[in-house]
Amino acid sequence: ELSRHLQQIQNKTGQIRDLLDNLLYWAVSQMEHLQTTPIQLSLFNIVETELSMLREQAAFKQLKIANNIAVETIIFADNEQAKIILRNILTNAVRYTTNGGKITITTAEDKTQQKVIVTNSGKWNEEQTSTDATDPKRTGFGLFLSKDFAKRNGGDLDIDKSSNEIVTVKWTVTKP
Repeated sequence: ELSRHLQQIQNKTGQIRDLLDNLLYWAVSQMEHLQTTPIQLSLFNIVETELSMLREQAAFKQLKIANNIAVETIIFADNEQAKIILRNILTNAVRYTTNGGKITITTAEDKTQQKVIVTNSGKWNEEQTSTDATDPKRTGFGLFLSKDFAKRNGGDLDIDKSSNEIVTVKWTVTKP
């Protein structure tokens, strides 16, 4: 019982930290001084770093996470904005995946863009999450911020909840 309560406190603390991080970065972005400075980044390394902060919560929910991104996959994006986008997508995937479920991270590419695809089993809360990431009241602030940052980096963010059991988030980002 105590272990469960401690886990809940840890989860809430992480959620509050993420929200504060998002709010701070968003506040700075509202100032004209925020620069989006795309550079070549290892997508695999960013995903692994963000997943490392979620592994304990995922283990508590007995989630299986498959990072199927090739180690050599490179994207062209602002480093901090890319981390925030992936942190929000992955945090939501862990949060809303049902116990014992699976999260898969893959990519698809064309000549100019890379799609980062995060699929999870489970239902996202309709009151908190909409497929319209332009409305912070419906998607939550993190995905709203992520969509803004995706656009600043020449990409987009789409949420597909067409299946009752699968949610897919696609972040389109420029290739170098």
